[in-house]
Amino acid sequence: MDRTQLIDLTYEAVDEIKNLDIYKDYLNAKKAIDKIELSPLFEAFNQAKQQFDSVSKYGKYHPDYKQATLKLMEAKTALYSTKDYIAYQKANETLNLYLRNISFKITQMLSECLVTSDKKASCHTKGH
Repeated sequence: MDRTQLIDLTYEAVDEIKNLDIYKDYLNAKKAIDKIELSPLFEAFNQAKQQFDSVSKYGKYHPDYKQATLKLMEAKTALYSTKDYIAYQKANETLNLYLRNISFKITQMLSECLVTSDKKASCHTKGH
């Protein structure tokens, strides 16, 4: 199998993943959080995060540290407690776990093909 065939198989695998329910659930959840209703929550969170970052580099003795921390916690809670954001996080985690499992299985199969100094090589083949 040459490199082009391997790339073609990879594209086929990606297309199969895109047809899975977990991928579609992720896309739907992503669309839901991209809605305009959550935009103010994202803006408030990003602004609070930016303010906290600029204050925190001077440590907890900065006069605005407590206020910046409180503002960030409030903005984070407001965003992270929305139904759409919770659904997005769950869908994102599920999809990432699925992709990590695929990656792990590929790595496991390939590691069996590697030759080490104390072992002979063994490799998966399709029934051969």
